[in-house]
Amino acid sequence: MDRTFCIAPMMGRTDTHFRNLCRFASKHAVLFTEMVHSNALLKNKRIDKYIQKTDIENPVVFQLGGCEPRDLAEATKIINENKYDEINLNVGCPSPRVKSGGFGAFLMYEPTKVKDCLSAMTASSDIPITAKIRLGVDNQDIEETLDNFIEIILQSGIKTLYVHARKGMLEGLNPKENRNIPPLNYERVYRLKEDFPDIEIILNGGLSNFLEDKNKLKMVDGLMYGRYVCEKPYELTKVDKIFYQSTKETNIETLVMMMEKYLIENQNLGFSGYLIKRHMVNFFKGFSYSKKIRQIIMSDNLNVDEIIRILKKKHLLVA
Repeated sequence: MDRTFCIAPMMGRTDTHFRNLCRFASKHAVLFTEMVHSNALLKNKRIDKYIQKTDIENPVVFQLGGCEPRDLAEATKIINENKYDEINLNVGCPSPRVKSGGFGAFLMYEPTKVKDCLSAMTASSDIPITAKIRLGVDNQDIEETLDNFIEIILQSGIKTLYVHARKGMLEGLNPKENRNIPPLNYERVYRLKEDFPDIEIILNGGLSNFLEDKNKLKMVDGLMYGRYVCEKPYELTKVDKIFYQSTKETNIETLVMMMEKYLIENQNLGFSGYLIKRHMVNFFKGFSYSKKIRQIIMSDNLNVDEIIRILKKKHLLVA
């Protein structure tokens, strides 16, 4: 799987509808699910809402949360049956819930447990197992402590790490603040690649300019974008041309038509149109005509022809 460009797992954002709309914009971007705790797959009779995906979403990664090797192994078996391309263990989320549950970024304190979790998952999987980590948590040293952490977890046999280039603060900062207040340290991630050249390193954190960020691929193997592509998902139409040598960008008119088709198909299957439309409107966010298009999209009767007429009027399409 080519991990040059990845879209980070984000709670409340990267559901199956968001992923499908992203795939319409880019054929190659690696997509992630929201984090799902192993208990959600093991203790619920109806797991469809956690596991559902469409075939066009691939390549897509399922992100698991948890801290019990046996439970993670059983959850891994379930995911293997549902045509995902990779399973990623969350070792980076710093929310109060993960701290109290002993998973996510709290696991940065327990490298041996992380190794055991990853080993159990690997033994139960036919698809790659990976981990998403931070540079450290709280007052941890991001030099020797981080190297030691990685040396231990690599004993599990994993070959890919997604690294958020910040520390996570488990005390005093909420998840939103943890995305912005701890300083970015790309240089530390670059040194990880130098120290562990055989491991695929994907850089995450604060990336927001495709053309400038592409230069970072000289130091790491891939880039992972989070809030930037959620706030400006239309930028994804540029991904295949910039990162994958495609000869053209996705046409906006084609994108709108694909969105309409997806919406109608899912409404006919009984899904709430709102759950899809809330992602659709963001594709036009920030443009001078976005308010009008938002009104059209969120109305009871979506009029795609009216959206295309506005786009042509604004000279974004050739009439």
